[in-house]
Amino acid sequence: MKGFLDALHARAERRRRLPLDAVWRAFRDTDPHAAAASEQRAHLRSALDNLVKEGHLRTPRTARCWDDSAVPALPAWVEILDHTDARPKPAPGPPVAWAPELAFAPAIGRPDQIEVLMRVQRFLAEGGRNRPVVPSRERSLDLFGDEKRLDALARTRLFGPGRLSWELLRCEPLSPPMVQREEQGGPAVALIVENHHTWHTFQRWNALRPQYAVVAYGAGKAVWTSLGSLAETLARRGISCIEYFGDLDRTGIGIAVRLTAIARDLGLPCVIPATRWYTLLVDRAEAVAAIRDDTTAAMPDLTWFPEPLRSRVSDLVAAGRRVPQELVGWEVMQGQERLPPAPGESP
Repeated sequence: MKGFLDALHARAERRRRLPLDAVWRAFRDTDPHAAAASEQRAHLRSALDNLVKEGHLRTPRTARCWDDSAVPALPAWVEILDHTDARPKPAPGPPVAWAPELAFAPAIGRPDQIEVLMRVQRFLAEGGRNRPVVPSRERSLDLFGDEKRLDALARTRLFGPGRLSWELLRCEPLSPPMVQREEQGGPAVALIVENHHTWHTFQRWNALRPQYAVVAYGAGKAVWTSLGSLAETLARRGISCIEYFGDLDRTGIGIAVRLTAIARDLGLPCVIPATRWYTLLVDRAEAVAAIRDDTTAAMPDLTWFPEPLRSRVSDLVAAGRRVPQELVGWEVMQGQERLPPAPGESP
């Protein structure tokens, strides 16, 4: 809970009121697994209710300021009641002889951030510079009694050149492991699949007809944090391209678009749409009853798809339809007289 509150503070900076989209981002940064779960709204509502009960937040009183498009309803905004700008400033204490690495500390004005730096000061004074490098959540628990505190602090101005760093704290952030299956003989291409049932089908199919060096399970939005764990496999197999295949709905497309930027920031091979599978998925959508997309996500960036696929996807999204990737299942793939061309094959 403290990590979520810290993330809200970090996004608020000098603001007291945060819109729902910023609250969602703070929640996803703090607990990506809960934010990717099917009960993500319930998890977020529970976290907000607890912070309201503890006196940290205020939510709207009028019904029109709540998003009731799904259950449970969520507030259109939250107001941070204990924002540091509103807290009384304590009387200044004696000057601190800061460690050389913390020479920037006198320029920090927020009492809560000074408290963080004091803990780092004690860590360094007690031999922290010579401690072994450990996972960041282990160090966070050691320093703050909260394993997720450093995750939130790393997104604040306390971290950066000439300030706090993972190296200084003798720890490293780790990506959650991504389930993957490798095959020999396939092209140097990886495929990430959004949902686990479809992943099972694709890794089974790829074992019989290797078309990918790796088939990995993205697990919805959790792929944003787990992608880095794929780096060693990508380098070892000489993979130059990552294909992504997910649901055709606003949320699924949004996952893919953001993943493309994350891969670029991590210096990994480019992420592109698995065009042949999306094409087959759109073909299947035209042959089955329509499924409505009831999500409230914003219209996704469809430029990620190449033409003519982009126009077909745009028509589906604009019509308020969603197409689950499970429509491209084992029986469908086995029943194709000729599957769409594999990477490097001619149609």
